[in-house]
Amino acid sequence: MTMAFCRLALASTAVALAIGLATAAGAADDLTGSYAGKLTCKGLVAGTAAKTKQDVTIEVVESPIGVSMQINAGATQLGDFILGFVMDDSGKPDRAKVFGVDCDMDLVSLRNLTLIADAVAKEGGEKATLKGSLTDTTGKTQILDCTFSVKRTSTTPAKFEGCILE
Repeated sequence: MTMAFCRLALASTAVALAIGLATAAGAADDLTGSYAGKLTCKGLVAGTAAKTKQDVTIEVVESPIGVSMQINAGATQLGDFILGFVMDDSGKPDRAKVFGVDCDMDLVSLRNLTLIADAVAKEGGEKATLKGSLTDTTGKTQILDCTFSVKRTSTTPAKFEGCILE
C-alpha cells in the first residue's frame, strides 16, 4: 500500500466520520477562529526524558463536513494539519468533543499527531474554549503526550493551504 493511498484512505475516513456526525440544531456554536493558550508536554525525545510548557496557538476552520486545525507551539508548526470532526453533546447544547488526526499521517515513518478536546462555544457568542490532549510522535525519535487549554481570540477563519476539509 503506497503512502498516497494511506493518506487518501485516512482523509476519506475523516470525511465519512464528519458527515455521519454532522451537527444538529441547537448544538455548540461554530468553533472557527484563532485560539491561544498553553501547551504542556512530557515524554521522550531521542531517548531522553523531556518536559516542556509553552505558548500555543490553534487555528480552527469548521465546515459542514468536518474540522481542519493547525497547531503552532511557539513559532513551530506541530505536524501538518489536523483533520477531524466535532460531535455535539446532546445533553449540553454549548458543548462538544473534537477529534482529529494529522492529515499527513505516515504509517511507514510513524509520524503522527492525534488530538481530542472538549469544546465550549455558546450559540451566537464570541467566546469559545478548547481543552484537551495531543499525542505527538515524530518517527522513532519523539513520543510526547501533551495537554492544552486555549481560548478563542478571534472568529476570523484562517487561510489554510494544503490538506484541509472544505
